[in-house]
Amino acid sequence: MAFTLIELLTLVAIIGVLIALLMPALNKAQTGGQRTACLTNQKQMLLATQLYLEDYPTWFYLTADTCDDRAPSAFHPRYLPGTRTFLCPATRNIIRTNLNAQGEHLDLLRSSQGNRLDPSGGHSYEFHGWFDTAPLAGKRKTPANTVFGPSRAMLFTDADDKLPGVPGDVNNFPDAVNNHGKAGWNWAFVDGHAEWITRNQTAEALINSLHATNIFMRPLPP
Repeated sequence: MAFTLIELLTLVAIIGVLIALLMPALNKAQTGGQRTACLTNQKQMLLATQLYLEDYPTWFYLTADTCDDRAPSAFHPRYLPGTRTFLCPATRNIIRTNLNAQGEHLDLLRSSQGNRLDPSGGHSYEFHGWFDTAPLAGKRKTPANTVFGPSRAMLFTDADDKLPGVPGDVNNFPDAVNNHGKAGWNWAFVDGHAEWITRNQTAEALINSLHATNIFMRPLPP
């Protein structure tokens, strides 16, 4: 028995309503899965940090200054054989096969600066190897000087630099352009745990970890 035109239109309308009802739930599930996978990446890098410490007991990873994000090049391939660990799945970031004269992946020497839409080459994470504020301002983080709070001294996070050409973007404060948008970002700590830090928790977490804040980081509604 054939459907009438009205019956077909009614069926199409019902399917459209069902899709509209399901899409937010599906998007939420996808976002949650990406966030969890990103957190797993950071836990893998924490394991690499422990292996690095066994070889170089005074340092967590390779870093020359506060803007140096080349730690992945020290982890790969000795401690982490694959490169996908250095890419947040919520981004379009890529790591190309280009190598320098020392055999290092060029894209493991630089981050994508927290631009989740950047496909030009660069890892997705930021390595905070130096303290910003007193009493340890300007000091490189070590196992010895992080004993004040291993569970709050942060080692690395989702990348979040101030992006040129993006109005209102704030350094080290989740914005729409960053890996997980304004919701928050994943952090990894000296004691070996990693956790989700919301936008509203960011300023306090930075202060507790002896890192700089600014007036744009006041807790804001999500």
